[in-house]
Amino acid sequence: MNNAPVRVKITGVTISNMFFDNCQIYEMSFGAGSTYAIISSTVAGSVISNISFSNSTIYNYANSFIAQSASTTNSITIQNCTFNQMEIGTTVRYLIDCNTTNTVTNGVNISNCIFGSTGTLTDGIRFLGGTSLTVAGSYCTNDYIDNHATPTSYTVMARFTPYAGASTALFTSPTTGDFTFKDIAFAGAKTAGDPRWKQ
Repeated sequence: MNNAPVRVKITGVTISNMFFDNCQIYEMSFGAGSTYAIISSTVAGSVISNISFSNSTIYNYANSFIAQSASTTNSITIQNCTFNQMEIGTTVRYLIDCNTTNTVTNGVNISNCIFGSTGTLTDGIRFLGGTSLTVAGSYCTNDYIDNHATPTSYTVMARFTPYAGASTALFTSPTTGDFTFKDIAFAGAKTAGDPRWKQ
């Protein structure tokens, strides 16, 4: 199928709120072969106004996490989530892609998350200048990148607290979906990431 959990492709559709909570999203049929983001709304005149992910684990996917470039977005909020094997496809992708024509009115807010491994062609967050980006209490492993090459995107890597090791050192078995902490001394073990993995 190579599709996405949410894809808006009809002009004029407006969704006020899109909330994901306590979810595990991985591979499925859209995984490594996907040409769409996990949330994809790229048709002119359609919009998902407020996007929120919380208490969730998202891993092993090829495209952007969120592609919301159709219209002005009110907010993107990501909190207490665990990510791994992001943008593992063969073309350049953005972690969050609002294109350079889309302002996120109330900003992109990331808190208490853990970002693990990415593909080598990953770029950061792309949006129209003036959008605020707030990051708090979040970590990334040393196999995470979001500064591949594209000057129109904003890297968020410098705003994360770096973990010295790779995702495979932090998590028990990240490629098979076990994100319990192998490194029990990890500073964010009790505060960051999907709560289901906390010890």
